[in-house]
Amino acid sequence: MRIAIFAVAALLPTLSFGEEVLVPRGAKSTWRYLDTGKMPDKAWTGTAFDAKAWKSGAAPFGYGEEGLGTTVSFGGDAKKKAITTWFRLEVNVADAAKVETLQLQVRRDDGAVIYWNGKEVARTNMPSGAITAQTTADQALRDADEATFHNFLLPAKGLVQKGRNVLAVEVHQCDEGSSDLIFDLEATAFAPGEKPKVSAIAELKSAMSSDDRDRAYEWLLRLDPSEKDYAQWIVAGSQMFATRGGKPDDRYWTLLDKARAAAPDNMEIVYAWIRARVDARKELAVKPAKRPVPDAVPEALRFIADTPEDAHGRKLPRAALLADVDDLELIIENCYAYADRRGADWRGALDALRASISEDLPREVFIHRVARMLTVFGDPHSRIGERDAGGLPLPALFVMDGEHLAALKPDRSGLLEAGHPHVAEINGRPAAEWLAAAEQIVPQASPQYRRHMALQQLSELTAVARQLKLPGDKFTLALTAADGSERKEVELRPGRPASRSGGVWPARKSEVRGDGIGYLRLEQMDSGDAFTGSLNDWMQKFKDTRGLIIDVRGNGGGTQDAIKTILPWLMKPGSPMKIINVAAYRLPVVLPNPNPSGFLGLHGRGLHPATSKVWTPAEAELIRGFLAKWEPKWKLPAGKFSDWHVMAVSHETNPDAGFYDKPVIVLQNEECFSATDNFLGALKGHPGVTLMGVTSGGGSGRMAEYTLPNSRLSLTLCQMASFATTGLTYDGNGVPPDVTPALKLSDHLEGGTDSVLDAAVARWPR
Repeated sequence: MRIAIFAVAALLPTLSFGEEVLVPRGAKSTWRYLDTGKMPDKAWTGTAFDAKAWKSGAAPFGYGEEGLGTTVSFGGDAKKKAITTWFRLEVNVADAAKVETLQLQVRRDDGAVIYWNGKEVARTNMPSGAITAQTTADQALRDADEATFHNFLLPAKGLVQKGRNVLAVEVHQCDEGSSDLIFDLEATAFAPGEKPKVSAIAELKSAMSSDDRDRAYEWLLRLDPSEKDYAQWIVAGSQMFATRGGKPDDRYWTLLDKARAAAPDNMEIVYAWIRARVDARKELAVKPAKRPVPDAVPEALRFIADTPEDAHGRKLPRAALLADVDDLELIIENCYAYADRRGADWRGALDALRASISEDLPREVFIHRVARMLTVFGDPHSRIGERDAGGLPLPALFVMDGEHLAALKPDRSGLLEAGHPHVAEINGRPAAEWLAAAEQIVPQASPQYRRHMALQQLSELTAVARQLKLPGDKFTLALTAADGSERKEVELRPGRPASRSGGVWPARKSEVRGDGIGYLRLEQMDSGDAFTGSLNDWMQKFKDTRGLIIDVRGNGGGTQDAIKTILPWLMKPGSPMKIINVAAYRLPVVLPNPNPSGFLGLHGRGLHPATSKVWTPAEAELIRGFLAKWEPKWKLPAGKFSDWHVMAVSHETNPDAGFYDKPVIVLQNEECFSATDNFLGALKGHPGVTLMGVTSGGGSGRMAEYTLPNSRLSLTLCQMASFATTGLTYDGNGVPPDVTPALKLSDHLEGGTDSVLDAAVARWPR
């Protein structure tokens, strides 16, 4: 006999053990819940507590997820969400003597503590000790774990009572910025002599939830290879052994090898196998030779070392930091795709970093110097994972007016000083000198993106002042009229400005204009069904327009979903597949055998080699033919990269696409980066499409994170070399427009002009 005691309201009939009752998870489960973020009465888990004032709703509960029965509140601030949400329900049991075992299965994101009649019976992904409303879960969950129901078997004697019982659960987030919450639960009662059917997966989940490594390993070895997602379960279970006693347990490697042997053509499994070796610095393909620490820093690399050492905070010994630099060199040698793209002397830069390390160097200074060292690669995707403290921003926004530096109010409501747009000097030094110094301390990327980043850097002039070895407590700006005839001085001090322009500029909304032209504004390359559905809806609204303007100015990137949604609308049904991106993966370790599925299709990236099963035979043949003729402008170092992967789109990529055959103009600027570069590259030269504006920033990468062992500094490096179909890398180049209209200073102001949009509209005479 298997009786399902699901999450039911007290008004439902009492369960009878004379028959089997099956209640599905989710919609038929009604709970009381409290989503104020404030701790309820301490008796909230018990039978005497009255929860009638709490809200009521159907499971699953949460926010930021699809398929919810009830959306709970996280409070008024998305950046400071409530940590805890409380749930309780009443379950009536006709005869407690007929219940020997209670099985609880809970789905939670991130952690949960479960009570039965006021007694704690289970906790999952939560720390030990007392629990409060501000107690955070142990760790954030990945997608697979968010969907998992974790299993707990409990003896019913002394727990389950006849009649009214109360099940209470508190769900905790890992931090205030968590993007989603999920909760659902099922309770199942088993009569004496009956036990739940043994499921290796259920037992494994239970062992993993309780952090019982030995039992988990036993069930991992007992898993049937024919089990659905067998290799994925092995990899998930292996994580319990990744850091035991400060280093991976031997069982970790055994399990990863089993997973790879079971799924040698699964890119996620193979990537996990590779990544584990990188994290442990094990079996890496290149072993750098030990380099002596130089006595001095070359003048050309002084910008790395010229950081004051009077910073506050924790200091680290020289030997530990030198070991971190050696580890950084090992990572760059084996994992970084763009180490040799520009021909930069990055080993010399590492030596300059080594030479700059004195005894007991402040960690903050080391972070600053590593950040400076990484600029030599010219890759803005690759960066440290912590903010390089430069100080508070100035109450000013800097832009270019032709060749002149101009200063605006931070909310773009006007010039910083009416009638005096141009910055001639800052603290008595020419503005050009400050701009050049700002360009020194940002990645040496494409000229246009480097200038964009330098202008952003100027808003925190203390960092630039440090580069120029000048005081950074106050700044006097000498401003001039446009013709240079008048001069006025304005003093600024670093601090949080009262208001600053938010969002992406220019601030416009999608619409069908009154002149019959469609206008689609893409401020970022978002993802998900809601985003792509919105794009399809807009394209449908534009079907009778005279033409379409797609505005991606200021769009710093995101995912490839916009490309795969919009480009099919601009392709005739049945037209050939279009290749839009070519890339290769930097291989950190030597693989025992090739991986036909490749390494770059993860997380919707959509890059696959010709050998991948995602392609039809005809598509694979088209890709091979393209690659046979295609020539990259930068020849990849031999033996260090995978085979070429490609991203390709056809009309059929988007099953909801119609065919839009009117002229299309795409507005772009130097702030377009990453996935937006790919978007522009996909549309460059496409029939009926004109790109208008200035060359995009230039960047396209698949990133991986690393942590230096002693400083615990996290950094992100690109592990993919990405090319446009022209053969040029996106990084360092960008996508040039077909038309470049002249810009005005008033284009930067709220309520001002928009010269690029006006030039686009003018191409459709009334």
